[in-house]
Amino acid sequence: MEKRGLLLRFGNPFVFGVLLVIGLHLGTVAFGNWLVRYTTTSDVNGTEVEQEANYDAEPLALRIGTRLTYLSLAATGMFVALGAYRDRTLHRHLLIYLCMWGWVLYLLLARTTVISEVLGTYSLFGNIAPGTIAAVGLFFLGAKRERWPQLRDGFVILILVASVIALALVPFIDFGSRASGRRYLGNLTSLLQYTAVFPLLAGNPKIRKLIRTIPIVSVLICGVLVQTRTTFIFVGAQIVIAAWIERKQILLMMAKRNLRKNIFAGGALAFLLLLAATFFVATGPQARSLQAFADRLQDDTRSRQFTDFFDKVEPKTLLFGAGYPTAGEFSGGGIDGIDVGYVETLYTGGVPALLFVLCFFTLPAIGSLRGRHSTEDLGVLACCISFALGLCSSSIIDLQPEVIVIAILSGRCYRILRGGVPRNQEFAVGSFAI
Repeated sequence: MEKRGLLLRFGNPFVFGVLLVIGLHLGTVAFGNWLVRYTTTSDVNGTEVEQEANYDAEPLALRIGTRLTYLSLAATGMFVALGAYRDRTLHRHLLIYLCMWGWVLYLLLARTTVISEVLGTYSLFGNIAPGTIAAVGLFFLGAKRERWPQLRDGFVILILVASVIALALVPFIDFGSRASGRRYLGNLTSLLQYTAVFPLLAGNPKIRKLIRTIPIVSVLICGVLVQTRTTFIFVGAQIVIAAWIERKQILLMMAKRNLRKNIFAGGALAFLLLLAATFFVATGPQARSLQAFADRLQDDTRSRQFTDFFDKVEPKTLLFGAGYPTAGEFSGGGIDGIDVGYVETLYTGGVPALLFVLCFFTLPAIGSLRGRHSTEDLGVLACCISFALGLCSSSIIDLQPEVIVIAILSGRCYRILRGGVPRNQEFAVGSFAI
């Protein structure tokens, strides 16, 4: 059995540096979003329909810090990818990665109208853009078995800290305003909705499970305040996936009286936490956000997007991609595009880009579903599959913190698929007991 300290040890300096940069990246992106000034317009019914952001409101030091974290992640990803040739089991994915770089150059040189505008702005780190592809090389870091324990502990701490910060920001929100909720909690919610169950399943047993459930409670509250319906789908998907994979073990636990009590106690605690989160958002000024969220449940925001998108885009464009969009060009996403990550990827980069996304973000998790899994790997699979579902919605492969975390977890899925579970790891018996 692996001996684990209460908190993250310094461990390998390189891995520690990667975790530190990811944390700084989340902090600079989220803090920069808080400082941006938004001008919101409404339609005749009072519904918010458009936001104009003034990014000049960011301090110069913060803008420099944000760009440094972007560049650091991209450079680190390339460094890790180039070192992956030493592991023969990674050669196939390394070849796919290098081929994707050739396709990126084609998109940049042959399909993009103003190359300098892409290279000189945040578009460099947009959907399957060069900076993003470079950072996705961190996939190979997650595939290194010897680096996984340190990455696991670091992600648990990152997710716990992010959930506590999200709860601390709740009083600053203008309740009932989706724009205000997204401003303060948007980036944190995007991370937590895909990783909320990870601390519960993969966290150190010395940290009480009550503490490790904080991300789940936090993201449920954030989902209401940000008025994002898909957040509940993704969190629910993680729980259902973990329960389905380990359904046989859960039934075995139910057959044993002593373990059955633990399951009932855990279920009762989960119900109380859910009840507390519901009571919080249903009382006081937060009730305005709950009412706005309930009103939005009936909105159909997808049907018209599909018809408008395919009226604008010719089928042959989806084959080779339209290239990286510049100012004034149709980007395929956003208000005027379509909120389906796979389709946005297909529009920007064509079929090769979509195959790259499937190979690095979707297929490793699906292929790892077979067989028995350790407790921590159960959390990895749940997070990665929920992100694969998120790509059916508004998530895309850009250089956001959740994408980097999932890229590393996908590398872990690939290692599970190729190498199995080491004998000294604990299997997921009792994962759901509190």
